[in-house]
Amino acid sequence: MYKSIEWDRKGFVRLLDQRLLPEDIIYNEYRDVAQLARAITDMVIRGAPAIGVTAAYGLALGAVASPAQDMPSLNADIDKAERILQAARPTAVNLFWALGEVRARLSKLSIETVDDCREKLISIAHDMAREDGDINRRIGQNALAHLPDPVTFIHHCNTGGLATVEYGTALGVIRAAHESGRKVFVYVSETRPRLQGAKLTAWELKQLGIPHTVIVDGATGHFMKNAKIDACVVGCDRVARNGDTANKIGTYNLAVMARAHDIPFYVAAPTSTIDLDAASGAAIEIENRKAEEVSHINGVCVVPEGTRTENPAFDITPGHLVTRFFTEEGVARAPYLASLPRLCAGAPEGWVVETQNLAERIRKRGFEYVLRNNGGYLSQICSTAEIFAALYNKIMHLGPSQAPRIPIPFPGTPGGDVEFINGGAYNGPDGPEFDKFIFSPAHYALALYVALIEVGRMDPAGLEAFNKDGSTVELIGAEHSPGIETTTGSLAQALSQAGGIALGRRLKGEMGRVWVMMSDGEFQEGQTWEAVSALAHHKLDNVCVIADCNGQQCDGPMDGVMNIEPLRARLDAFGARAFDVDGHDIEAMNACAALEPDGRPLFILARTNPAQGAPILNDRAPLLHYLRFRDAAERRKFEQAYEETYGA
Repeated sequence: MYKSIEWDRKGFVRLLDQRLLPEDIIYNEYRDVAQLARAITDMVIRGAPAIGVTAAYGLALGAVASPAQDMPSLNADIDKAERILQAARPTAVNLFWALGEVRARLSKLSIETVDDCREKLISIAHDMAREDGDINRRIGQNALAHLPDPVTFIHHCNTGGLATVEYGTALGVIRAAHESGRKVFVYVSETRPRLQGAKLTAWELKQLGIPHTVIVDGATGHFMKNAKIDACVVGCDRVARNGDTANKIGTYNLAVMARAHDIPFYVAAPTSTIDLDAASGAAIEIENRKAEEVSHINGVCVVPEGTRTENPAFDITPGHLVTRFFTEEGVARAPYLASLPRLCAGAPEGWVVETQNLAERIRKRGFEYVLRNNGGYLSQICSTAEIFAALYNKIMHLGPSQAPRIPIPFPGTPGGDVEFINGGAYNGPDGPEFDKFIFSPAHYALALYVALIEVGRMDPAGLEAFNKDGSTVELIGAEHSPGIETTTGSLAQALSQAGGIALGRRLKGEMGRVWVMMSDGEFQEGQTWEAVSALAHHKLDNVCVIADCNGQQCDGPMDGVMNIEPLRARLDAFGARAFDVDGHDIEAMNACAALEPDGRPLFILARTNPAQGAPILNDRAPLLHYLRFRDAAERRKFEQAYEETYGA
C-alpha cells in the first residue's frame, strides 16, 4: 500500500508527489529543509496531518543535514529549520503543533552528543508517523456508531492516506465503514481549483475498492436533493474553540446545503487540528494561493486574458453547521466551547464517569421493573437516563431529601389533621440558595422514581408500591408523589407553574433556579408557547428547561402527528435561549446548564434515542410510547436482550 511520507535511512525524506496523481506515482527525495518546505507550499504533500508529520521529519532533516559538531551550533540550525518550516503554510495548525510537539518530546530526553540528538529527532518523527495511523483508525472507529448501513456519503477534497501518513481522517471514516462490512457509496466532489477530490480521493477509493462517483462541486446540492445522502464527512485544517472549522474552499457551501437538506455534516478532526487558542474562525488566517490555480487547468488558461481571479485555499464553516466532530478521543457535540476542550484534555473527569454509571443503573433498574411487571414506560427510561443522572448528580443544586426513604401511603386530601408530605421534599429543603425541580410529563413518573432510588433519595422498596391502590408512588404523579412538587397532569402545566414560582423567587431575591423537565410532545400544546412567551416577557432567566426530545408520543412518531420543528428556531423566535444537544451526552447538557444567564429562559433540547440501551425496542417501532408484551415469546425476547446487556 502507498505511503505519503517516508524517511530513508540514508538521511533524507521521501514524499509521494501528489501533484502527479493519478497519472504517475512518483516519489521525490528531499535532503534540504528549504526544499522540503517548498514541497509543502507547492502541495507535493498536503493535508493537515501529513503536513504535521512532514514538519516533524523536517526538523530531523535539519539536524541531519547540519554540519554542526557541537550542541549550540546544532540547536541554531534546528531553530533555522523550524523557522523555514513555519513559513510553508499558515492555515494548517498541525504544522505548528507538530513542531512544538517535537520540541516538547525532545526536551524530556537526555541528549549526550549531536549524533544522539539527531537520532532522537528521527525517532520522535517515526513515533509521530506511527501515532498518526493509530489516531486516524480510532477516529474511524469512533464514527461508526453514527453511520447507518447502507451508508451514502458526500466527501470533499482529499482526507485519506495521502493527506495523512497512510489511513485517513474523513476518508478514514469512510474506510472504517467499508471495513466494518457496511455497504458504502461515496459521491466525491471534484474540489476546484486543484481537483483533489477528482484526482486523489477517487484514486484512493479505487485502490480501496469502495464504490464512488465524482461530481462537480456545484452539483452537491442537486444530489442532496435528489439522491439519498446519509452523511457529509470532511476533514479540517484548523478548528477553533467554538467549533468554527477551516477546511478546503467549498466546505462552507457543502455545510450550508447539508443543513438545508437535513443531512448530518460531520468533521473528522484529530485533536492536533483543534486550536483552543483561536476563539473563533475570525482568528484563523486564510491562505491565498496563486491566481493561476484558478485561471489555468493543467497549464491551459480557461478564462479570458486579463481576467482577475482570487484563490482562497480555505473557508470557515461556522460551528453551528457542524453536527459532530469525530476525534480519536471521542465524539464532540455542541456546545463545542465545552466539548472540544474536554476531548483535547483526554480522559473524562471523575464526575462524568460517575454520572454515566448512574445513568446505566437507572436504565437497568427501569428495565428490570418492566420485565417484572409485564410492561411499562421503558422507552421513556431509555431516553432520559442520562438526563435524570445529569440533573441529580451534577446540574441541579439540591439539598438532602427531607422525605421518608420509603414513601408513605396516600393519607387523603390535604387539610385538617391529614399528614401530608409534598413530593418535592425528596428533592431537598426549601431555601433561597437551592434549586426547585418541577417535573412535567406524567408518563415519565417511573423514570423519575427509579432515578430517585439510584441517587439515594428513595428506598428501592418504594418502587414495589408503584401503581398500587393507596400508594403515593403513582403512575400519574401528583404533588404528593416522590420528586413531584406540583400537580402537572395536563401538558404544559408545569412550565406555567414554574414561571410563577420563578417570578416569585426573583421578587424575593432568591438565587436558586427553577428546573423543569418536560417532553417534546408538550410543544404541540398552545399553552406551552403561551408559557414561553410569559417567561421571555418577564426575562425569567432563572427558569431552565430540559426537554426530552425523543420524537415519540402516544399516537406514534411526533412528526407524524404534528410537526414542531425547527424547535430551536421557534423557541428563539419566542424570546427563549435554546440549544440542541445530544441527550445522552452528559457533559454537553452540563455545559449548557453552566452558561451565564442572559435575560432569557434557557431551553436545553435533549435529542434522545427512545431505544438507547435497549435496541430491541426498535422491533416495536413506530409505537414505542408504552410497552406491553404481546405474548410470552416477546417477553422472552426482551429478557434475553436484558441478559445480553446486563447479565443473567
